[in-house]
Amino acid sequence: YQRRVRADRDGRVSCIISSPENLYPEDTASAFVTTTRTENVIVTPVSEHVSCKSGSRNCTIQCRVVKDSGANVRRNGVSLCQLEVEDNGPVNCEEMDQRGDRFERTLTSVTYETSGPYVCVYSEDGIQTRSKAMTLYVDYSFSVDARISKH
Repeated sequence: YQRRVRADRDGRVSCIISSPENLYPEDTASAFVTTTRTENVIVTPVSEHVSCKSGSRNCTIQCRVVKDSGANVRRNGVSLCQLEVEDNGPVNCEEMDQRGDRFERTLTSVTYETSGPYVCVYSEDGIQTRSKAMTLYVDYSFSVDARISKH
């Protein structure tokens, strides 16, 4: 007897066993269930280095998420997260939007605080898969208007 269970349903289960014709008394049996993900999820950044100008309101970071089985990726399962330097964990995660075969997040206020490492995280059935770290560089250069007016 096989039954599909979610990845977070590990543990002991009980089953009632009976014949198809219900001619015999019902017995119970126990089993220990360990679930595993049957497909790999691959999360990759489109670019490992992203540069945006300071003060920009249009800085986009993109990732690709694919399952090796070819199954669809959950649209709301992909987030962009800053990578905490001390413990290397994702923080300040925000959901990404799907655009064709890519997921993207547009940062609307680029400052010194937004620079640094980021990861894309895909979550499904309690299992998280994250991309290789990518770095957001903030460009602080500015142009000076060198025109001199004559008096």
